[in-house]
Amino acid sequence: MREAAVSPFTKSQYPHPVPLPRVRQILSVFLIISFESPIMLNHHFLSSALFCFIACFVVGCGDGHTVTGKVTFPDGTPLTVGKVMFTDGSKTASGDLNARGEYRLGMEKAGSGIPAGTYQVYITGARIEGDPAFAETIEDGTSVIPLILAIDHRFTVPSLSGLTCEVKGRTEFNIPVEKPPASYNPYLRPN
Repeated sequence: MREAAVSPFTKSQYPHPVPLPRVRQILSVFLIISFESPIMLNHHFLSSALFCFIACFVVGCGDGHTVTGKVTFPDGTPLTVGKVMFTDGSKTASGDLNARGEYRLGMEKAGSGIPAGTYQVYITGARIEGDPAFAETIEDGTSVIPLILAIDHRFTVPSLSGLTCEVKGRTEFNIPVEKPPASYNPYLRPN
């Protein structure tokens, strides 16, 4: 009969920000696998695999890097609506703009930070209420004022914005944007 495995780490021997129950859970998975597979019975293989797995787990658990900044027009006026987006093609982080045009990025939740890397930057949801003269009445009789872009369209597309940011630790990235060109007519509709 096999003996129950005991975790070799205690809180005093392994002071780390990873919660102790999580470490015990990982160790128990490795110990269960070691009893099920003949290859894993080799003590050196088990020790190496356990070390690599814990090292990868601990390195991957670090908090993301803080990225903050401000979005402004050339005259210094802040953009107060929308969301700043950072993407590297495989992951995307976002941060809502506040009344001062400031943002703070997060992956899972607002402000949680992002991994180091190079990101394309763009802005979504930057729409403001348009001219009330162009309001439309919908089925229930409510008058709806159309929303129009508050910024030049190119800032809403990652490949067109021309904005990239290298994130290496705490990063401040201020974003200069422009209003739509004078020739932009948000009320024209294709026929």
